[in-house]
This record gives sequence, structure tokens and C-alpha cells, in this order.
Amino acid sequence: MNALGFEQIVFAATGIVVALLLAIIGLVTASKTVDRLTVELDEWDEIRKGNAAVAIYFAGVLVSVGLMITPSIVGLA
Repeated sequence: MNALGFEQIVFAATGIVVALLLAIIGLVTASKTVDRLTVELDEWDEIRKGNAAVAIYFAGVLVSVGLMITPSIVGLA
């Protein structure tokens, strides 16, 4: 493998790591924002209790946020 090929692999791996970190940061931020907006509902406590409706609602929020941030992150990887 020549040096140029190795540099491209390192560049691609770095892009993937950066994109993954940004996606995680975005989803954690969304999770905390939803938690602050729904003061009367503790999503994590309800999910631990087995409340499927809250789990589906929260999964929908995370999927929606993921779909919104995907286009900006795809260009990095």
C-alpha cells in the first residue's frame, strides 16, 4: 500500500469518527432538550417501568432528530 492510500484511509476514518461524535452529540442534546421540555414526564423512568408508549414516543423523537441531522453529517464521512 502506498503512502497516498494510507493517507486516504486515515482521512476517511477520521471523517467517520467525527461524524459519529457529532451524531452522538446531536442525539444526546435532543434527548436532554426533550427531557427539559416535558417537565411532568420523566421519560427514562417511564421506560424503565416498561411503558411502551413513552418508549415509542422517545424513539420517534430520536429518529426524527437523526433524520434531520443526517444530511449535515453525511458530508463529513
